[in-house]
Parts: sequence; C-alpha cells; structure tokens
Amino acid sequence: MSRRDLLTRVQSSRAMDYVGEFSAALSPWRHEPAVGEFLHRARTEWAIDI
Repeated sequence: MSRRDLLTRVQSSRAMDYVGEFSAALSPWRHEPAVGEFLHRARTEWAIDI
C-alpha cells in the first residue's frame, strides 16, 4: 500500500483518532516534503487538527 492509500482507507472514528495521533507524532518532521504532503492531506481531506 502506498502512503497515498492510507488516508483513503480511513473510515471509522477510531481510525481517524489513529491518523490524528500519527499526524501529531510526525509534526516535528513536517518540513520533509513527504511528511508535509501527508499532514496537508490529513488536514484538508479529513479535517485532522494537528
């Protein structure tokens, strides 16, 4: 599974919680291009508050 597929598989509120925790853990690396892209998608597609 590619990193792009990860967010497309999120359907339950529990999964959303996991994505939120994962996104928070990635925050220190937000300046890395792939991490920044993932965090942007998490915020815009799923309204994850990071």
